[in-house]
Amino acid sequence: MKWAERMANSSTRVIGYIKHALNQGLGVGIDEGIEYQVVGAMLTGLTEDTLEGRKAFGEKRQPIYKGK
Repeated sequence: MKWAERMANSSTRVIGYIKHALNQGLGVGIDEGIEYQVVGAMLTGLTEDTLEGRKAFGEKRQPIYKGK
């Protein structure tokens, strides 16, 4: 339940990228699966929510995600 609550309070855009990578990666080999992971990591690293999460961590506060 704690994990589900944590995911519910996370960035919706990042969760979407994770779900997409999981769905795409289920039926492929390890190399293609890693490629999905790398692309997803690059895409999530460019979102406003990721920047907000980093900033909030540095300021020791809860992040305010906007799904962007």
